[in-house]
Amino acid sequence: KLVDVLEKEDMFKDVCILIRHKGTDDTISSSKTCLEDIGESLSSYIIHILKNGDTYGSIRLYSKKENYFDEYQEILLNLKDKIEHTLNTVKLKEKLDYQNKLVKSIIQNTKIGVLVFDMDGVYYANDYFFEILGYDFDELKALTIFDILSPIHVKNLIDAFANKMPILSQELRVVKKDNKILFVKGTLDFIKNPENKDNAVFTFVDITKEKELSELLLKQSIEDTLTGIYNRRYLEDKLGRHVNLAKRYERPRSVIMFDIDFFKHINDTFGHDVGDKVLIATAKAVSENIRYTDIFARYGGEEFIIIAPETTKEDAKTLAEKLRVSIENLGFEEGINVTCSFGVVSLEKPDTKETLLKRVDDALYEAKRTGRNKVVVL
Repeated sequence: KLVDVLEKEDMFKDVCILIRHKGTDDTISSSKTCLEDIGESLSSYIIHILKNGDTYGSIRLYSKKENYFDEYQEILLNLKDKIEHTLNTVKLKEKLDYQNKLVKSIIQNTKIGVLVFDMDGVYYANDYFFEILGYDFDELKALTIFDILSPIHVKNLIDAFANKMPILSQELRVVKKDNKILFVKGTLDFIKNPENKDNAVFTFVDITKEKELSELLLKQSIEDTLTGIYNRRYLEDKLGRHVNLAKRYERPRSVIMFDIDFFKHINDTFGHDVGDKVLIATAKAVSENIRYTDIFARYGGEEFIIIAPETTKEDAKTLAEKLRVSIENLGFEEGINVTCSFGVVSLEKPDTKETLLKRVDDALYEAKRTGRNKVVVL
């Protein structure tokens, strides 16, 4: 390119050029005896080349003609500027190429899913996306974001696009190729593409295992391991809330407590494995005969409690009687006849969680004292 410039300006004839860079010399010349001619030159011109402000090298021009370079001063200064600009541009391009390769490597190898899309299609996905969702590159071309995100997110996604509002670190559901659901923690942001159109960048991490573990731990913390119904801790927590809600809105609430009659005799006679079978069967029979809104828990040993929202004392008594009969009709291969005693109370204005439990326990005690296998309402 240097020779092209000099030839264009008709400067190259009988000119010897010595280029020095990093201690080495290269010679360019139209003269076969360039190096000998340097010693006989009558005029010379030195261009000091800088790169990012530091000395990079020099270009020395020699001619046998006296004052040969005087008329080319402006051209040579422009040439210096072009060379330095080119060097800096090359360095910048190398730096940008390195940064692009670094970013691409990070995106491709990280355990974070990356998806670039708009409402019409998907334009880019990294390897981790393909790995966890099961798609391949060709299948990606036929997808839209609505095939990937669960339908429950459609409204929020449309709103985000319409208002260009990012979605920051939210729990979302994505649909795998096999239609299984993955739970992810995702962020959605917007960038302009080269055509100045909005693209969305969706980055996410798979939290399915963490979600399943969290749900398992929660289940273990509120569930009775033997019967699968709620445990005492969950019951007492919910009862306190129900008492407060019922008082605030002046709505009826009833509580039913029951236990299995002569359960110790069953354990002592038939063994604890049969006792466990009786507990499980009793819990199942009750669960099948109460509402979804009722809270049913094993309170301890062979004692159970039901919180019945929006239920009057009379309705609670009817429910308790129904449950008593269902349990009495259970059949066991050991020939055991299982019965239960029930206590029923309804929430009154002075009641707290503690007084409500005390009153229903008194009702159960009265049922047991007066013959068992019956319902007592206080």
